[in-house]
Amino acid sequence: MHPGPAGEHLAFARWVRPETVNLSEDMLISGGTPRESGARTMPPARRPDRKRPSVAVCVPVRDERRHLTTLVAALAGQQSLASPFALCLAFDGAQPDSQATVQAMSVDAPFTLHCTTIERHDTPNAGRVRRAAMGLGVECVGRGQDARLLTTDADSAPAPDWIVRALAALSRVDVVAGRIQRRQPHRLGPRYRLENYLDRLYRLERQVDPIDYEPTGAYPGIGGANLGCRAPVYLALGGFAASSCDEDTNFVQAARQAGYRVARDPSVRVATSSRRQGRARGGLADALRDSVDVDTMQVEHPADALARYQRQALARRAFDARRSSGAMAMLASRLSLPVARVQRVADDAASADAFSLALAADRPARQVVLSEAERLLDAIEFDHRALQTATAP
Repeated sequence: MHPGPAGEHLAFARWVRPETVNLSEDMLISGGTPRESGARTMPPARRPDRKRPSVAVCVPVRDERRHLTTLVAALAGQQSLASPFALCLAFDGAQPDSQATVQAMSVDAPFTLHCTTIERHDTPNAGRVRRAAMGLGVECVGRGQDARLLTTDADSAPAPDWIVRALAALSRVDVVAGRIQRRQPHRLGPRYRLENYLDRLYRLERQVDPIDYEPTGAYPGIGGANLGCRAPVYLALGGFAASSCDEDTNFVQAARQAGYRVARDPSVRVATSSRRQGRARGGLADALRDSVDVDTMQVEHPADALARYQRQALARRAFDARRSSGAMAMLASRLSLPVARVQRVADDAASADAFSLALAADRPARQVVLSEAERLLDAIEFDHRALQTATAP
């Protein structure tokens, strides 16, 4: 289910001039290609011996001229690339000044530039525009097992080794969610404290329920500013939903439920804006703006979170041992669930991760204020470290 190359060795080779493609919105939103949809295209002239790129960086753009220069400069400075990649920009409505700026900066860049413009709607829709950018990316790299799709935001700046690190991760997994770093974390206010708490909670989760293909230092955040996947996986899942928000987290959740390997990799880094005026309702900027005081902010009780991590670990081990008689019965007993139900979920699950997701989340959780949750987590972490020390060989 997870075919792909064992790895990619990357060494910088050459620079190429930009190209521009304009594709219809219908084709891009449907996730098809021009030949499949019948949409007319205006492809650039290509040298007969030019090799199709295997990597596309796909970016939705809406009123981002000021930020685009930072993004393009960061992509032009990508290190250790064996061949050019495709930079695929989907403009939400005509933005000739922004497109001209990008074209001027792309003349001597290590990528081919491809642009499309879709009809602008009054209400911003991040999923709709990101889907268009990814559709253009598929047209550039194709559907083969070696094709890779990366996505970021127009107000972001990938680290110089971003593509190299993402490709290394995608040699092991099907979807990678990289680390999103805020350029101005002080603007986050209480949200910064919440993110630190969630980081601690996720470290505890991976200690209790480790995943062998997720690297040390993984963290809970997932965002369209820093995602990558294999092109066949993207197409198999139907791509990003054309929704106003959460297209990124929903895509990753669908990948896990379908049995694909998803890893959060802290070495795949992108710096992004901490702006409070967003393009899409319900997006990151709304989350930052709507952050409330830590004395009223509600989070899952850390003891309930720990119990969920323990259920996940039990389910993961039982799934791996499902051919052993009694594994499902023992799990059902531990979870106080009917054996038939547990077995049915196991039969339907595409992987141990999908199985643990399906079983472990089926419990209500208490809510506590963040300040109390931090105090409770201090005690849980202390007890967990003591247990690890006591049981160490």
